[in-house]
Amino acid sequence: MKPHLNFAMMVILIAQLVSGSFDIYYLKRNTKGSPTEGWQVLDASQKSCPDLHTTRLFPKRRDVSGNKIGVRCDGKGCWSGAAGGGDPSDIDILEMHFSNTPQLHWTIYRLGHPGEPWTMFAAGTGLAVGKCTPSYEDDSWFQNCGEWSGHARMRCSMYFSADFINSHDRGW
Repeated sequence: MKPHLNFAMMVILIAQLVSGSFDIYYLKRNTKGSPTEGWQVLDASQKSCPDLHTTRLFPKRRDVSGNKIGVRCDGKGCWSGAAGGGDPSDIDILEMHFSNTPQLHWTIYRLGHPGEPWTMFAAGTGLAVGKCTPSYEDDSWFQNCGEWSGHARMRCSMYFSADFINSHDRGW
């Protein structure tokens, strides 16, 4: 049996035992410096500024294939304007590559399965591994977090939690 099929079967078993939900935020730096934009994954219940020492900042990228860690977003809803702008339901594709070991690389498609928009698929397997919805959470608490302000883009439910995602491959 191929290794990626073994992994997929393991994921399905784990998914039946554990589930987590997390929010995906688009971040913009309020001060000059690099990087100026990025993405964070936070526990769905978190309503306070994230600790950047324990919550990873994933770079905004045009390509997250292979071993490139980061987030690729296509569609008018990806980026937030000065007043928050950008309706998250206008995101067509959100591809997240958080870690190579273990493989944490998923893509959310607005069209998803027929009749099931916002399905999350594991990269390279075609397996549906989670469900997401555009987030219209009140993110005003994240508008004044020191150097960064964040805008809620998606809420996802799957077998991995924000803590698990943030605990792998620190840095970039």
